[in-house]
Amino acid sequence: LIAGPRTGLTELPGGATNVLSLPMTNRASCQPDGPRDTLSVLICLNLALVHIRKGNTTECEALLNEVFTSGIHILDGCYCLRAAASYVRAFQAFYENRLSDAKAHLRETVRLGKEEELHRLSASAFVTMGQIHLNEGNTSEGHKMTSAAIHVANRLPDIGIQLWASALLKGVANLRGDTEEETRWFSEHDRFSKLVIDEHMRAISAPEHQLIEVDYRRRSSGIDDAALYRVSKVLPGFIQETDWENIAKKKKKELAP
Repeated sequence: LIAGPRTGLTELPGGATNVLSLPMTNRASCQPDGPRDTLSVLICLNLALVHIRKGNTTECEALLNEVFTSGIHILDGCYCLRAAASYVRAFQAFYENRLSDAKAHLRETVRLGKEEELHRLSASAFVTMGQIHLNEGNTSEGHKMTSAAIHVANRLPDIGIQLWASALLKGVANLRGDTEEETRWFSEHDRFSKLVIDEHMRAISAPEHQLIEVDYRRRSSGIDDAALYRVSKVLPGFIQETDWENIAKKKKKELAP
């Protein structure tokens, strides 16, 4: 992503410019020789997860191929990245409904995770395996994997895995007709949900969150950064007090024919 930058703007077809001044390349990783260091491999794996969630199968496969070719020497020298890459492969197979491949990659993730004590990654692998087994109708193995996931997640703790695992365990108890166990996991899932909501409310009520709101309203109103800076210097408190919606309406009227 940052290899070999050029000075100035890079011309693209049709007269467009590349504001990041990246070298022109057809590679999915945006690097001429593919990912060749720890940071670029990590970025590529995260980008691959985004492609998976968006259903961009071709882009994801191209990116992972580069990781497992150009970046293979990085994976060979780093257990953490090897485990992460294996999990991304598993997640890709899971989304494409290649469940046997997904389980194979997840078992490799768990093996590597245990050697390096990558508890969060291991918990993610366990809960994903639990989901796969339940999708296949294997309730016993699904319960085993999901129980292992929530056991690790409770020690971390990891609220995302706790939410996912408690929902699965509630479903397993329902399938088994175990009312007491279902009630227990319903309560746990409800507790985790409330923790997530409380955390969300604390985040959006924090003073720092107003910066996001201001930026969103300012962009919606069509006011550029330079104009906002000039006005805020003249009128202290402008950012907090201005009615952005009315500004946007007034601007639209001025631009109307």
